[in-house]
Amino acid sequence: MNRLLVLLGLLALCSSALAQWQGTDEDPCQPSGGGSGSDSDPYIFKVGVDFYSSTTGYFQYENCNGPVVKINADTTYMFLQDPDGAEGYGMENHGYPLGFGYYADASHEGKEQLSFLEKPPGSTAAVSEDCRSDEDCQTAEYYGGEDGDEELGDGDLGDLIADSNDQYAGVSDGETGSKSYKRQFTVWGMEYWKKNKYNVRVKILDPITTEFYYYSMSHTGMSGKIIVANSDGSARTTANGAGTSTLPTRPGRSSLDNTCGFAPASDWIKDDMGPSDLNGDFGITSKCTSRTTCGSDSQLTECLDNAHCYADRSMRVEHTGSNMITFMRQLIALDMERANMAKAMLKLHNSDVSDADSKLGSDKAFVKDMLYEMISKGTSHVTMMHEYIKDHDSEFNDDENVQNEDCQSDLGVNRLLWLLYGGIGFAIGLVATAICCCAYNAGGKKADNGVYQPPAQATIQKTEPAPPPPQQEQVYQPPMQPQAPPPPQQPIQPPMVGEVFGQPSNGYEMQYMQEADLNAPKAYAA
Repeated sequence: MNRLLVLLGLLALCSSALAQWQGTDEDPCQPSGGGSGSDSDPYIFKVGVDFYSSTTGYFQYENCNGPVVKINADTTYMFLQDPDGAEGYGMENHGYPLGFGYYADASHEGKEQLSFLEKPPGSTAAVSEDCRSDEDCQTAEYYGGEDGDEELGDGDLGDLIADSNDQYAGVSDGETGSKSYKRQFTVWGMEYWKKNKYNVRVKILDPITTEFYYYSMSHTGMSGKIIVANSDGSARTTANGAGTSTLPTRPGRSSLDNTCGFAPASDWIKDDMGPSDLNGDFGITSKCTSRTTCGSDSQLTECLDNAHCYADRSMRVEHTGSNMITFMRQLIALDMERANMAKAMLKLHNSDVSDADSKLGSDKAFVKDMLYEMISKGTSHVTMMHEYIKDHDSEFNDDENVQNEDCQSDLGVNRLLWLLYGGIGFAIGLVATAICCCAYNAGGKKADNGVYQPPAQATIQKTEPAPPPPQQEQVYQPPMQPQAPPPPQQPIQPPMVGEVFGQPSNGYEMQYMQEADLNAPKAYAA
């Protein structure tokens, strides 16, 4: 009997550990660890980031498949972002500091945050400088340090939160700690950040709060909802004044998206086209007809070519007069290209990444850290630039897609026209060259000294001719010359010894004199 009870207990424990909540309003995520829910022994949500689910990625919770979480009032919960966590729940958190507010993307939208400096919407609670002295005041408290027990908001502004020799502890911001928390996630490099254990602790005290939201303080479009129940777990019936915020629409992904690890952007950036939507086979009907990799094909080269094509298309924007807006719109495409390349490498060849770091050794390893930062920092820059464009571009339209199809079409047509014109010009050049070559071969050529030689006229060579018959006199016939008079017809007489001739008046006369000397009878030489 005892053995049966033990077996049933183990089965219950295993089923609890393997429980998979859907993360919906009907089946919200539950804590995956912890103890009694007290301040010293809180329930624990293990938080991670799924890079591959959208442009920026989404937060994920252990043993849960969706964005909706449930907690009870008057109970302490720890949202753990531990660099030493398991794959997907560890180093991936770098660059994604958790924030909490009464609206989705609260700090990005200028809305109330879960802080003792903000009164809960609809609440009558007083705003106190010291939340711990007010029973109805609730706040998110941010922790860090080597053991994860240093409160980043505890102390006066600028005070060290740990021993001055502890270079990884950080500096208090004098408030809730959210500013220090964000700085350590986004400014600190991976080398220092991963020496800490980070977590945020939340305890809802206000009786009217029925829901609030978590989000990334460095990215937009990553919000999820937290449902608040009464301390006994029963549902609350009185809603606060905030109402329900709309969560980001999670984009659908194609089979190639799932393989490569990239996806269309969520609706906050109005980009419903991902790399795989632009081209797949690089055929004549695809958006991009050129490739960036040579040699043998592989799944990685296909993913990289799609990422490059996406960037090429997304950079085609219309310049409307603002240099900064144009610059940022093109830079968004480049940041996304780098992030998509990193996602593809991690998704397809994570073992190669680990092998590269192993070869470098723990002191010099950088490859995986670099890829994580390419994703987190690149998509964070995209968020900041998109917010700037939204706030400063007078022609910005909330329904405007990031991809400028009109500009892409115009540039595509221009490129085809230039290719057509270039092909016609090349063909004309070939025909002209062929005609010139034929005329050249038929009409003669230039001698080595550059003087033109007619093809019908042989070149006179100065060689000793055979002696003529004794009785026949040789009369020199000069080359044909249209204007020159014919040469004298009398026999040629050899010059007398010592006789001096004057300088010939032209080349033909000199040639005549030399030829006469060669062809004269030899009898006079004695």
